[in-house]
Amino acid sequence: MRTFALVLALLAVGASVADAQDATDGSKYQWDNLVDLLDSKNGTTEIWQLVQSAGLVDTLDELTNSTATVFIPLDESLDATTGAGLDAAALAKILSYHVVPGEALTLDQLTDGLILQTLVDGPEGELRVSFPAGSKKPFLETTSGEKIQIYQYNIVAGDAIVHTIKGLLVPGTSTTFAPAPAPSS
Repeated sequence: MRTFALVLALLAVGASVADAQDATDGSKYQWDNLVDLLDSKNGTTEIWQLVQSAGLVDTLDELTNSTATVFIPLDESLDATTGAGLDAAALAKILSYHVVPGEALTLDQLTDGLILQTLVDGPEGELRVSFPAGSKKPFLETTSGEKIQIYQYNIVAGDAIVHTIKGLLVPGTSTTFAPAPAPSS
């Protein structure tokens, strides 16, 4: 239950922070905690509707500060039909795929080839960071084959670092992120 509270609160925060760059300098893009950020920012209408349709709103009362890296889909990349046809469990899994627990990673720590383990268990819950040629901001590669770019970054909310993204991260069944086996002698 606590995991769902974290996922819901983290996914409902900060997507409308305009032109956020580096919040670690004490700028207006820094909040005391995720609840404060959630209560003071708009622009998360679509992701909030997904959270509501998953029936996970009541778990927000259990929220506490947690160390995490959170990827928030911007409203412009979602629409009212995004979660259509998904049951609550499937939607909760998708929302969990946006949270990397235990690490608050800033943009400069998201290096090319880095594998991130989300709240979705196992290899299908991995994200890989990539920097295509000429890109100033990284992309997140999902196990379903998507490549979604980070847009706004380093938004501080208590012990969490939030990055907005231009798409919904959907886990798949690919395990291509696993390192290749060592050559046999």
